[in-house]
Amino acid sequence: MAERKSTFKGDLKSERAVNEFLQKYLYSYLVDEGIIDSFNSNTSLDQQHKGIDTIIYIIKDGADEQVRCINIDEKAAVHYARNDLSDEPLTTFAFEVSYMKDGELKRGWLTNEKYKETHAYFLCWLWIKADANKYNLVCEDILKMEVISIPKIKTREKLIMRAMGSKDIKTFELKADILRNKMKKRGIDRLELEHQLDPLINALDDIPDFNKMHLKFNGNLLIAKNYPQWVLTLPEKLYEQPLNIVVKREDLVNLANSYWVVTPQGVEVKKSVSKK
Repeated sequence: MAERKSTFKGDLKSERAVNEFLQKYLYSYLVDEGIIDSFNSNTSLDQQHKGIDTIIYIIKDGADEQVRCINIDEKAAVHYARNDLSDEPLTTFAFEVSYMKDGELKRGWLTNEKYKETHAYFLCWLWIKADANKYNLVCEDILKMEVISIPKIKTREKLIMRAMGSKDIKTFELKADILRNKMKKRGIDRLELEHQLDPLINALDDIPDFNKMHLKFNGNLLIAKNYPQWVLTLPEKLYEQPLNIVVKREDLVNLANSYWVVTPQGVEVKKSVSKK
């Protein structure tokens, strides 16, 4: 089967629509309610390359601008947008560990050093018009968005600790690359994060003791039922072949600082952020 083409350019168009929607209906609301002082989505090209989609400025009397600013990286599950407002949102969210570009392995946004200046993720689940193109959205196509704000460093550390029992990013990246290669070689697309990296790598090497003690097999495929999970998109499905850590939505809501349901008609606060 031929490799599917990249959706990168279409994703960028839809990301701009998501940002415009957030400006109009969420960030403006946060200013009006006195939760933040102001925001700036007119970030420079350099800032955008560093993952900074919007800068919000908290209310902190006497503090200079650098102390008051929070750099937001907006992440939207656009490919899984719902077309019916009565539909439940996607029950998970994916954190990118690595991907392929022009035959070269690249670091995903979870640990990539070039995104070190971002402070928080705004994770977004979308509902869009039935006739909207998910790869070419405009702001007016978006009917509703559920948004949670989660701290970047805390979230990353929790995932890495769960994956291997320590917070060392470089070791995590090295072992994740080994795992990716072995998953691809075996044609396996899902593994449970609960089984830490060393046992998983050894199991994929077909070491009987590890297979018997740590994992269940169904023929040559590992059975992954519980989240978080390692999920590798194989090349016949997507050109970039992302390796993601996929987390249950409810776990992310529990971790979130704030949680909003946003429509053009208003904002419903599900979990509030302090004004202080």
